[in-house]
Amino acid sequence: MIVSFLNTPSKIPSGKFTKVDNLNMFRALRALLLFLLAAVVFDFVLSRFSGTWSRWFDHHYIAIAASIPLLVLSLLRFTYFSYDDSYEILHIHSRSLFSPGLHGKGPVRYEFPKRKVVGFSINEGFLHRKLTLVLETDGGERRKQIRTVDMTLLGKASVRRVIRSLSRITQQNALSPALER
Repeated sequence: MIVSFLNTPSKIPSGKFTKVDNLNMFRALRALLLFLLAAVVFDFVLSRFSGTWSRWFDHHYIAIAASIPLLVLSLLRFTYFSYDDSYEILHIHSRSLFSPGLHGKGPVRYEFPKRKVVGFSINEGFLHRKLTLVLETDGGERRKQIRTVDMTLLGKASVRRVIRSLSRITQQNALSPALER
């Protein structure tokens, strides 16, 4: 499902500044990731010792059981997402749960004036949610830049707050004269 908002002037929703992130969920998944990695290492280390304890770890059942959720976490590519529109600059930060280079680009940090936001869309898939921003370039050109950020771990209430904030920004930009941009 794609939700798109491109310069649709209407009643501007009232609201305060918005700061949204998924830091708690990201930290919980990061702790789970570290626990699963420690379980794999623990299993292989204990299987190397001689004695009755090592027999419990000979077949590496713990490592196999821990590697399945590790594989699932790596395939789902969860990311940290932060959105802040407190001032005249819009701040969007994103980084991968695993190492930055594992799934393509590393940490993403966008900072640009709110007046440059022309539109946005949110693409919601089965397990992924992506925010796409359409920005106006400098120099009076009407060419547009597109920025895409993954916001999968963000809750529905937080997504609604981001949509409300970006709607307010794009509507204010649509209503303001082109000379002020």
